[in-house]
Amino acid sequence: MTTTIALAGKGGVGKTTIAGMIIKYLANKQPGAILAIDADPSSNLNMVLGLDLEWTVGDIREGMLSKVKESLLAGGAAMGS
Repeated sequence: MTTTIALAGKGGVGKTTIAGMIIKYLANKQPGAILAIDADPSSNLNMVLGLDLEWTVGDIREGMLSKVKESLLAGGAAMGS
C-alpha cells in the first residue's frame, strides 16, 4: 500500500518534529522503504532521524546551477539527457 503525506506551514511550528515522528512510527509498523524528502533550505530532518547524508536537495540544486553556469547543462535541459 502506498501512502503519501505532505507537511507545510510556517517556520517553527514543529513540521520536522512531526514528520520525524510519523516516519519513525511507519518504519516500526510496516515493512518496506520510506522516502522522506526535506526540501527546506535549512533542512534538518536527517538529524531528527539520526541519519548522516551524502547530499541534500540543496546540494543537488547547487550542482545543477553550477553546471548551467559552466554551460555543461543547457538551461531547461534535464539531468541525464
